[in-house]
Amino acid sequence: TLSLHDALPISDTNVIFTWPTWGTGFNLQATGDLTQPWTNVSYTAQTNGSNIILTLPVPTQGGYFRLQHP
Repeated sequence: TLSLHDALPISDTNVIFTWPTWGTGFNLQATGDLTQPWTNVSYTAQTNGSNIILTLPVPTQGGYFRLQHP
């Protein structure tokens, strides 16, 4: 589980998630509170050959993210 304030690159008002392409098929999930259920994040990812890259707006309330394999 990654907290938004962990070592994630932030560009202006966006947070950038990256993971290796061997992780294709994993779902990025989010929750605002670790006592609440996780939900899949809707996104369109890009690849640069070796990594999957996803840029999302920084949540105003903060939050937590994880990769989950279905």
